[in-house]
Amino acid sequence: MRSMWTRITRAVDRRLWRQGFQEPKIRGVLRRGILFTGASLALGALLAPLTPLPFWFGVGSLLAVWNFHALAGFIGRILPGGWSSGALIKLLLHSNLRLFLTGLCLYICIVWCNVPPAVLLAGLTVTVFDVTLTSLRRSTPRPPEASAKAPPATEKKG
Repeated sequence: MRSMWTRITRAVDRRLWRQGFQEPKIRGVLRRGILFTGASLALGALLAPLTPLPFWFGVGSLLAVWNFHALAGFIGRILPGGWSSGALIKLLLHSNLRLFLTGLCLYICIVWCNVPPAVLLAGLTVTVFDVTLTSLRRSTPRPPEASAKAPPATEKKG
């Protein structure tokens, strides 16, 4: 089982690398998001006869991963050329179109499919939570290594 999971993880990582995601932190967030979303949707498909909630959670997660993938990929393509007013306009148009499509998907899920908004919202927050944890984990200072030993304990005489 572990070997299969390792193969899937490496295949996703290679695919992301080929798509231009060379930054390890970004690729890691995307890889975890893709794998988690796939697992959520698979679990949702298995539990569909009992409850559709895990599937809709996976749909929310899919929307979040898609948004992050699109944003990170777009910025990765325009950033090497430097910032300009044209690049900023492209970024704003790209982001707003993506947000419109996300809103349309959410509207369809909530209004037409009667999905509880909290389930979609929970799925949407998974990627945001991962990005936050990844940023905090990389930015917090690490304690000094074992080379900085504590002073020896003093003996009590008495």
